[in-house]
Amino acid sequence: MAIQNFLEWCSEPTPPNWCIDEEGNLIITANTIIVDHIFRHVETFVRKDFGDGYFTDLNHSINLSIQDGGPNRGIHSFWAITNNEASHTHQQMINNGDGIGIYLWYDYVRPKIRIQNYATAEMVESAILSLDTEYFITISRQNDICTVSIYDGGTLFDEISMTVTNQPFRYLFAISSRGSAGSEDDWISTTISNLDIMEEPSSCTNPYGEHGSSTCMGPDRYICNDGLWELDMANAPECITPPPPEIPWIPIVAGVTIATIIGLYLVKRKK
Repeated sequence: MAIQNFLEWCSEPTPPNWCIDEEGNLIITANTIIVDHIFRHVETFVRKDFGDGYFTDLNHSINLSIQDGGPNRGIHSFWAITNNEASHTHQQMINNGDGIGIYLWYDYVRPKIRIQNYATAEMVESAILSLDTEYFITISRQNDICTVSIYDGGTLFDEISMTVTNQPFRYLFAISSRGSAGSEDDWISTTISNLDIMEEPSSCTNPYGEHGSSTCMGPDRYICNDGLWELDMANAPECITPPPPEIPWIPIVAGVTIATIIGLYLVKRKK
């Protein structure tokens, strides 16, 4: 695992690592960014420079929850890669035709996730998401196919994929605003956390594994083969975290103690 520390991103000299919060919309901690009423027109982003050609085939994951949005169309990217240092917002990446973006599209109170290939402006979108639900999202780019899998409580909620630009990329964004004209009704509030770029599992030499061993990367099981982790099973049952069990609520009637309830249970079992 390689969960990113956003405070370290923002402590680097700028540019090329930038944390720009134009209107004070972000609350940034080590592993979490709270996005409070981010508007379409602002230039707000959190970006890190990983070096030339760093991102090729990849498997990343992130947690996302949506708190609220305006009555029109709020939007922001919660993951994007590009090579253009001058691209700071979602709209600039489209205009410069460089990169891949995963963004939240709050379309008249119908939040959806979209993948966009900035080179062609083509996109695909997910089913409608719910508010106040923490989704676990995996992002995979293998050659020219980008796949986003959305999990709700350990269950696959939706999966979308599309053909994208097959080239290495340098910059990774955790947040990028739309950066285009909009009204005061075009806003969205979200929380993202635990951005994992899974650097270490790309190699399974000691101490990360040995030939024939297996590990989970998000919901997928990988097996070690000659020093490299290779996909063994997508959505492996042992890699998908089940939702916590529901604890039944037992009303305690006045005068009845917990010990009495336990005693009645034991007597019933003996019969």
